[in-house]
Amino acid sequence: MPLAFSTLGCPSASLDEVFELANRFGVRGLELRSGDDQLVHPGLSPATRTELRRRCQAQGLHLLSVASYLRLLGGGVDNDLDDAEAQLTLAADLQAYGLRVFPGGATDQPVDTQSDQDLLKSLLLLSERAAALGVKVLVETHDQYRRGRDLARVLLQLDKSLPGHQVRVIWDLRHSWQAGELPSETYQFLRPWLGYLQLKDLRSNGELVLPGQGELPLRETVALLGADSWYSLEWEAAWHPELPPLGAALEALAELKLFSQNDTELVKRGPQ
Repeated sequence: MPLAFSTLGCPSASLDEVFELANRFGVRGLELRSGDDQLVHPGLSPATRTELRRRCQAQGLHLLSVASYLRLLGGGVDNDLDDAEAQLTLAADLQAYGLRVFPGGATDQPVDTQSDQDLLKSLLLLSERAAALGVKVLVETHDQYRRGRDLARVLLQLDKSLPGHQVRVIWDLRHSWQAGELPSETYQFLRPWLGYLQLKDLRSNGELVLPGQGELPLRETVALLGADSWYSLEWEAAWHPELPPLGAALEALAELKLFSQNDTELVKRGPQ
């Protein structure tokens, strides 16, 4: 059960500082947040991309995703296809497993046939471009599509329209749980397309807390996925600077002893 973390949890850290955290806690993968003031963004030169990729590989770290903020509903892809392609190319150049995207749409707005069709259209477009680059499109349970049942309905349509497509799911446990879906339900809905699980912990009022101090069913969810999955701690320090540092969250997660140490072969082959 190899573990990753998102650089959302250490937004001002240097690459060396990211490596130090990963080595200290036995972390095997990274979600690299994409932004102008972050370690990666589409403006990186080819030489910088090559060097960053080389250094991550030298540390034995898999890049699970380039975490973009592209939102697919509301014309995100149609209106800014150049940015979408630039982000996909960045993920490919870094040899990341995929590009993280958000469904978009308002959280409190119910899904309907039109939103399903709009999301399907965007996923078709991105998947075709991702296939040419050898990366996945990683759509996160978020926004209007927090529930696994809603995202699965669109992905079933995608399976029919584009067999062998490049879309997988990042399951953010927080959002599906806050939408009222049990982990066992979300898992059954998303299992055919599951890329990896994002972990965090919070109380019922939405307050983020150290892993093990909240009410998210972390142990139950990890037991569902088992040893054939990757897990990533998404510590939201960039949005909540009052939180303890990422190292404290990684330490708290380690103390929960959720993960098996028998993960050598899975680490070698990376996410599938």
